[in-house]
Amino acid sequence: MRRGYLRIGDRHVHYRRTGRGSAVILLHASPVSGAMFLEQLAVFGRHFDAIAIDTPGYGLSTPLDHQKPEIADYADAVVETLDALGLDRAILHGRHTGASIAVETARRHPSRVALALCDGYPVFTSGESERYLTQYLVPVEPQWDGSHLAFWWLRYRDQHVFWPWDLQQTAYRADTDLPDVNFLHRGFTQIMMAGDGYRTAYAAAFRHDSIPALKETRTPVMLTARPGDSLYAVFATVPEFHPKRELPRDTIEAAHAEVAIMQTVPASTGSEPSSPSWRDAQPDGRFMLPCGEGTLHARLFGTPDGRPPLVVVAPLPGGIGGIEDDLSEIARSWPVLAVEAPGQADSETGDPGSIQTSAAWIRQALDAFGCPIRAVMGWEGSAALALEMAAATGATAFLVDPPAVPPALRSEFLDRYTADLTPHVDGRHVPVAWSLVRDERLWAPFYERVRSAALPSVSGLDAALLHRKAVDLFKQPTMLAPALAQLWRYPLAERLAERRADTIVFAMPQDRFARLCVDGLSRRSVDGFTSLGAVVADALSRRSA
Repeated sequence: MRRGYLRIGDRHVHYRRTGRGSAVILLHASPVSGAMFLEQLAVFGRHFDAIAIDTPGYGLSTPLDHQKPEIADYADAVVETLDALGLDRAILHGRHTGASIAVETARRHPSRVALALCDGYPVFTSGESERYLTQYLVPVEPQWDGSHLAFWWLRYRDQHVFWPWDLQQTAYRADTDLPDVNFLHRGFTQIMMAGDGYRTAYAAAFRHDSIPALKETRTPVMLTARPGDSLYAVFATVPEFHPKRELPRDTIEAAHAEVAIMQTVPASTGSEPSSPSWRDAQPDGRFMLPCGEGTLHARLFGTPDGRPPLVVVAPLPGGIGGIEDDLSEIARSWPVLAVEAPGQADSETGDPGSIQTSAAWIRQALDAFGCPIRAVMGWEGSAALALEMAAATGATAFLVDPPAVPPALRSEFLDRYTADLTPHVDGRHVPVAWSLVRDERLWAPFYERVRSAALPSVSGLDAALLHRKAVDLFKQPTMLAPALAQLWRYPLAERLAERRADTIVFAMPQDRFARLCVDGLSRRSVDGFTSLGAVVADALSRRSA
């Protein structure tokens, strides 16, 4: 599986890609992302160049620049994606909202679509559309107590128990098994990634004139439905402007049947995008860097201007989402390339097993990317990674609030400073993540919830910020405990004592490890990330001179 980004103007389109041959573009349902197609990609990739894209505003794709986009706008965006992929003509495979987009693309751009294969085509009466637009699409509103997460876990789960989810009566009971817990967790996380923007394409699908779109489309369309699907009941009511076919209930069996349908249609083969390169980086770029059998997720903050970037390793555990505002402040003074550690957030690499291996993987990925490592910043737990990278490259190390605690406390942390986010069908893991990211900002260590452990200043409790931090953990929930164990096994305080030159330790006002660190650790206090960026820029400018 290859992952990457396409740059289309100021937008970024994230995709998953596998296989070779005729191109099939997979367009997902609302309110999730291309990750919903992992099972289908495994089947389609044996026969096609299968590319699952995240619809604008979902997954890792940035939104369209429209206040109220319609399905036609998403269809035009598909054609822009085909252009970026070098595809003249492709098969479009769409599910639910994705099926609406596929048909609309075929209607508006018939020469670009070889076939629109629809796995569940949305058709609503005017009354249904009005009800869904006014009642079905409830907002995502982060709450201080994390209660919105518990609601949304059950809200997404019940979407597979009742249709519509909010009519919880016998007549609306779904004719299907509850999906497995990993499917549920993945869908829940994708909605939380989109936040309140999840409603955008959903609403466009509810407003779409789906029957006229079918009638006016001259490009081949195949309408399919599977028993147990929420749109199965309306399948019989769809006029037969195009062929219709019922597929097996099982996802994999249905995918094989879809392969047979798509093999009857010729389509273009696209070019494989070149590997990302620092030399070609554009302002605010986003990258998937090859790393072994997986990828590291990286983002550029600011504008590349010839200066080597400040490489920032996102917090361990965690990701970029929880610190992107802070990174933007630092980038006012110096360009920043932020990287999510292996196995964290959107860096899907598997478990590195140790801090040393994780740091080596990051270095290797950046080396292949062509990015010089002259300065590296570690953020709380990722200070360990930054220190290892600096030691191997001779880079200047900037460590923000490093947990350089004594060995005895590190041993205690191995047992107690952890959390189990293994997904459970009842959602019990969801509040665990919220409690962790919130309580870390109230007590140090977070599990000692007593007056003596209370942090002297309270900050970072904004519900939207905590939401982003929790979502970073939800992306790879089973990697939280291993990452913490690797961090507490690493002798950060001892390694820091060995390395004084070209190492600057910063203490932010909200440094939660300050009173727990070893004695004698020299730290430079700064009052915010704008000030930190200025100090970093000054240090790097003097070093360059």
